[in-house]
Amino acid sequence: MKVFIKFIRLPNLVALILIQYLIRFFLIKPFLALNGGHLMLSELNFSLFVISITLLVAAGYIINDFFDMEIDRINRPEKVIVGSKIRVDKARLIYIILNLSGIALATWVSFQVGVIKLGIGFFMFAGMAWYYSARYKRMLILGNLIVAFKFALIVFSGWLFEFYAIRANTSFFVDQIRGVEIINKFIWAVTAFVFMVSLIREIIKDLRDVEGDMKHGYKSLIQTLGLKRSKVISFTLIIIAMGTVASFQLYLWKTNFDYLFWYLLLIIQPMFIYLIIRLQKSIKKEDFEFVNNICKIILIAGLLSIQLIQLSI
Repeated sequence: MKVFIKFIRLPNLVALILIQYLIRFFLIKPFLALNGGHLMLSELNFSLFVISITLLVAAGYIINDFFDMEIDRINRPEKVIVGSKIRVDKARLIYIILNLSGIALATWVSFQVGVIKLGIGFFMFAGMAWYYSARYKRMLILGNLIVAFKFALIVFSGWLFEFYAIRANTSFFVDQIRGVEIINKFIWAVTAFVFMVSLIREIIKDLRDVEGDMKHGYKSLIQTLGLKRSKVISFTLIIIAMGTVASFQLYLWKTNFDYLFWYLLLIIQPMFIYLIIRLQKSIKKEDFEFVNNICKIILIAGLLSIQLIQLSI
């Protein structure tokens, strides 16, 4: 059981589920309630959506481990599961089952909201995860961008289903247009935050895993530009992320979302500064692993701040 939990990255999946429910009940629901509105996507269909995205993400982890068997023996030998603790053919079967189940559930929910293209989007999501692991991960910066985009899409997709469920009822949609507009601003802000922090984290992971990447032909920033220039790019992305958060803080200040404004100013922004300081000092693999964990903390802390939104409504 412990092996399987590590295999599907259960803590990551639990965090994913938590984020979806945080967005639903602490962001979307309060703004719809401003004009007496309510959630249009049923709890059953929303739960099925969450299960589907969870299954697809778990499948993505498995296929990534499948293609990274050899490189992980160098970069993270203690964490190799496919081919050592779980047979390759069994891993492949689990991957297929999870993918098909996730796509089927997403397609069902898409039918329920009347937008079948959402189900097709999940099919493309599964394909993107496969192509990333099989090919794009080896390409300079493209693999990093795909991973960041994938995590941002996961955050955005919950609102996408709710939005189409709302839009299906024209009169209700018109009544809720103000709430929908505000939700869009917050969702895009959260999505941009997740994209930026995920991109920074992926580049830092490349700095950490340079030894195995070099031996297996992966083109990462550090191999192409060297450590110093790779750090400069990382610093630039962190500063852009801080600027993105600051611009959203300006919106929060003008619209009196005081609790979230001060949380971002006193918690998230100092974390970014600490990230820059630790990254500057990083040289060894262990240093970059520590910086990678800081990125995780920033990501989690930023997403948990969603709970503060309703305090200012």
